[in-house]
Amino acid sequence: MTNIETLKDYELMLEDNHYKVIMFISDWCPDCHYADRFWGHFETIYEGVNFYRVDREVLPNIAKDLNIFGVPSYIIYKGDRIIARYVDKYRKTFEQVKRFIDNNV
Repeated sequence: MTNIETLKDYELMLEDNHYKVIMFISDWCPDCHYADRFWGHFETIYEGVNFYRVDREVLPNIAKDLNIFGVPSYIIYKGDRIIARYVDKYRKTFEQVKRFIDNNV
């Protein structure tokens, strides 16, 4: 899993043509800390899919442009195109996130 910490990191991530799943988090968010416990495990399940984290407070313009106001939230890309969004303010379980990825990758 890679942390996206700058706009340049985000732009470089978009250049990759593979499937990518981004988790948007905030440090103050207890549900985000809960999701962090299982986030790295997805890399072992999905070969060929890249996983990223974006702190909504560090890169607020990206989050705003993508209408990410609730965290944790997830976006799946293929190349630079958004394939699916799982965006709301509620806690997501491992099973819910896995189902979202399974249905869209």
